[in-house]
Amino acid sequence: MNLLREKIGIMIREKRNSQHLTQEELAEKVNLSTGMIGQIERGETMPSIESLDAIIKELGHGTDRLRSFSPTETLWVPCLTEMVFDHPDTILQMTTS
Repeated sequence: MNLLREKIGIMIREKRNSQHLTQEELAEKVNLSTGMIGQIERGETMPSIESLDAIIKELGHGTDRLRSFSPTETLWVPCLTEMVFDHPDTILQMTTS
């Protein structure tokens, strides 16, 4: 399993659960299937840039940090920044694998 996909999926699941949303509710809000949300959360697939952007916006993930980045950075910087600060061991494993 791809470590980046897994960590992004975990972050999405944790944020969704913290907002008391079901996979079905999130899927409807971001125009994805429930199955796709489940696959993303389990790290089985990486969401497209458009889907990740919609999920981040819907869950309010790092919205304060998003304002100062370009559109491309807006998508990845919050997730990667959180991984670096909250999961530094993950980044080390990814870079040494």
